[in-house]
Amino acid sequence: MIGVMKDIGPDKEQKKAGPDLAGDKKNLLIKKIKNAVVELVNYSKEQLQTNYSAYLSKKLQYDYTYLANLFSESEGIPIQKFIIAQKIERVKELIVNH
Repeated sequence: MIGVMKDIGPDKEQKKAGPDLAGDKKNLLIKKIKNAVVELVNYSKEQLQTNYSAYLSKKLQYDYTYLANLFSESEGIPIQKFIIAQKIERVKELIVNH
């Protein structure tokens, strides 16, 4: 009997890309969180009618707990501290320019 053995599992390149792909998706989501906060703090003309957690959850289509945990794991600070820092920078900018 002659046969051929073939590895039907993921190849080495796919194994390498797997964790990186997941990391890329998480990094992209973190960028989206930051962009959403910056956009809201700096460019929104309307008053936020809800809290930031509901806004981010609705805008990004993810549960806020997941977003908050992902953000704090990656950035080392909670989303709320990032929001506060953005607000402080915005106020500084307004004071300097007026």
